[in-house]
Amino acid sequence: MKSTTAAKILVKKGLSVTEIREKLIQLFLISKKPLSKTFIDEKAKEWADSVSVYRNLLTLCEKGILRKISSEEGGVYLLVNQKEKKQHMHFQCRHCHQVYCFTNIEISPNMLPVDFKVENIEFTATGLCNKCLKN
Repeated sequence: MKSTTAAKILVKKGLSVTEIREKLIQLFLISKKPLSKTFIDEKAKEWADSVSVYRNLLTLCEKGILRKISSEEGGVYLLVNQKEKKQHMHFQCRHCHQVYCFTNIEISPNMLPVDFKVENIEFTATGLCNKCLKN
C-alpha cells in the first residue's frame, strides 16, 4: 500500500490510518487554507456522514493535526503546520468570510506571568480583506 502524506501525518501522531482521516487531511493539503465544517461536510458527503466527520475532526484536533479557530460561522479548521511552533494571528473577512493566516504576527504564551498555564491561544481579527475593500 502506498503511503500518502496524510497517512504519514496520522502515523507520526500515533493515529490509525482510516479512509475518513486520510481524506479529511487531503482536503486541507489541497486547499491550503482554513475550512468551515459546512464546507467539509459538503465535500465529505460522498464518503462519510456528518457525525463521523465531526468525531474525526475532534480527534485530529486533539492530536494537534488540525486546529479549530473561532469565526463568525462558529469555527473553521486549519491544518497545523508541523514546522511552525508559534501561534499567529488570523483574519476573517466579514464580507467573503475567507480566513487568512498572518504567520508574521506571532502570539506567545510567554506573554503571561509564569504562574499561568496557557492551554489555548486564539487571535482572530475581523474586518474587510484587501479583495473586498476594492469592490
